[in-house]
Amino acid sequence: KIRATYGEGFLKKLKAVDFSSATEADADTLFNEAVKFKQMGVRAGVSDLCLPYPKGMYCGLYIEMKYGDNRLQDTQKEFLADMAEAGHFVATCYSAEEAIKVLEEYLELIDGNGIKAMFIQGENKAMMSFPKY
Repeated sequence: KIRATYGEGFLKKLKAVDFSSATEADADTLFNEAVKFKQMGVRAGVSDLCLPYPKGMYCGLYIEMKYGDNRLQDTQKEFLADMAEAGHFVATCYSAEEAIKVLEEYLELIDGNGIKAMFIQGENKAMMSFPKY
C-alpha cells in the first residue's frame, strides 16, 4: 500500500502497483476499509493520490486512479472540481504510467519564487500540459 511517501521512493512504489488485478479478498478488504473510513467521517470521493505541495501556479496535486472502463463517480467529479477551483491541479489517470507522468511533470514545475522571473522571460513552466479530469 502507498501511504504518505513522496520523491523517488514514492515513484518506485507507484510503478510497482498493479492496478489491473484484485482478488476477492482484496475486494473484501477494500469494502471493510471503506466502512471504517465512513465511520470515521472520511468524505466520499476524495482522490486516491494527493501531493499537498505547491508547484508552479498550483497549490497542490490530486490524482484519481481508474482502471479499464471505470469512470468517475459523481462524488469524485465534485471533489476534483472543488479542488481545481481551489487552485490544485487535478487529473484522472488510468495507469501507473500516466500517474507517474503527471507527478513528474508537476514536480518539474517551478516554485513560487521563480514565477515572476518566468513571466518576464516569457517561458511557461508554471502550468501543467497534462489534461485535467
